[in-house]
Amino acid sequence: MPAFPDWVSAITSLGGVTVLSLLTVLVAIYFVVARKRTVALYAVLSISGGWLISTLLKTAVARPRPNMVPHLVEISDLSFPSEHAMLSAVTYLTLGVLLAKGRIHSERIYLMGCSVFLTVIVGASRAHLGVHYLSDVIGGWCAGTIWAVLCWIVANRIFGSGVLRTHH
Repeated sequence: MPAFPDWVSAITSLGGVTVLSLLTVLVAIYFVVARKRTVALYAVLSISGGWLISTLLKTAVARPRPNMVPHLVEISDLSFPSEHAMLSAVTYLTLGVLLAKGRIHSERIYLMGCSVFLTVIVGASRAHLGVHYLSDVIGGWCAGTIWAVLCWIVANRIFGSGVLRTHH
């Protein structure tokens, strides 16, 4: 059985650019196949915008990584906000809301619960691996959640609530 840090490294990969990009593309293709191109475009643009904001924040703050404990994974870029925490919040919350829309209550609860759960465990893994201060992770969660909510509000204001309808 793998050591605990191996499991934490596997969990942290759920917030990596490769996994989140693949998930975003697959869900966008699902919406295109389902003839919901506006929803697919919304997902890709809002998630891409969140990624851009994350990069800009990281560059603007320029906070170095913690060095109080040895890192359990190799890392060399800046620390705040945790990109894994922020991108997980942006991606999982956005996709969760889109996939939950039009579903029955219990399905919405389940899908949003999974989105929040994945966001939380990815961020927690970053702090456990020693590559982020807890404030980096919390900042990433907050910024990612705020971005996802703002995108949802703006889309509904500009296009009306029907534009992101995911059911017929």
